Amino acid sequence: MLFSARPVTAFLLVMATASCQPAPAPAPPDDGGDTRTPVALPAEARTKILAEMRIMLGSVHDILVALPAGDTAGVRVAAERSGVAAAVDPELVKLVPSQFVQMGMAAHQGFDDVRSAVTAGAGTDSIVAMLSRSTANCVACHATFRLVVRQP
Repeated sequence: MLFSARPVTAFLLVMATASCQPAPAPAPPDDGGDTRTPVALPAEARTKILAEMRIMLGSVHDILVALPAGDTAGVRVAAERSGVAAAVDPELVKLVPSQFVQMGMAAHQGFDDVRSAVTAGAGTDSIVAMLSRSTANCVACHATFRLVVRQP
């Protein structure tokens, strides 16, 4: 066991970690209080775009796991999974506002930049800074838009 030799240290570490956990996020407002721009899409298109977003979030997670482990191959694979080549079907791009597309493509490009940087030997701090610039596009897009199913 990792902490068996130092049970007091383990207890303090667990307690310190537990006390540093962020508070749960507040419940999102109902649609009446949501001021983001609705983007009305056919249900299938909305599902595809949301799936792509989940893949990107998974890539962020995998990069953050791989970095402290020194797993540059893991960083490259995770970043490539969400790069520009992984962007949604071009037909779907026609259904969303141009600002949505710009933010999304900038986020995808950010993953390609991370992949290139780690391949070139960039350090962890540099990669994390690049990743934060990329995810800033995600945050801005989610703050600006919400995907809704187009009513027939």
